[in-house]
Amino acid sequence: MRVHLGDDNNAAQFSRTLLDIGNGNILNNDGEVLIEPTIATSVTGQDKLIANVYPQVTQISEKTDDWLRERAILAPKNDSVTSINNKILSMFKAHQQTYLSIDNLTDQDNSIDIQIEFLNSLNPSGLPPHKLDLKIGAPIILMRNLNTPKLCNGTRLRMVTMQRDVIEATILSGSAQGQVVFIPRIQMITNE
Repeated sequence: MRVHLGDDNNAAQFSRTLLDIGNGNILNNDGEVLIEPTIATSVTGQDKLIANVYPQVTQISEKTDDWLRERAILAPKNDSVTSINNKILSMFKAHQQTYLSIDNLTDQDNSIDIQIEFLNSLNPSGLPPHKLDLKIGAPIILMRNLNTPKLCNGTRLRMVTMQRDVIEATILSGSAQGQVVFIPRIQMITNE
């Protein structure tokens, strides 16, 4: 939707490529994904990737919203995302807060004895990890529609302040770009 509304040819090509990857249409004989060099840069290793996408990330608090808006790292697996996020967060100084998910089952009557540690180790697609570390100034991506089209799944934001059950953030992308919003703790339940 954002690509269509933004009328950006590069974004449209990137969007089509992402859809083709998701549909399994861009694989070579070795099972690797082939991406046009016009929409991506190839690097070897996470450190080079971070340095290429977020140069001087240690001074993120001095970077503008425009600087953050034009950068993103996409990864196909949650454990890769977590590893990259943790590495980037450790590179800059800012107030950090850890948010933990609620770790119990919704239907206690039909539950089997499942260890809480096991629940906390699960990382299903579409849900944040059990332990989520955030820092002021860091970019985040909303994973749920809250107030469309202003706050919809995929909206990029920048952390401003963090409280126990609410975070304040500036919208980096979309129709409400630049607006400050408050995002409450959200109950997210998976069908898995």
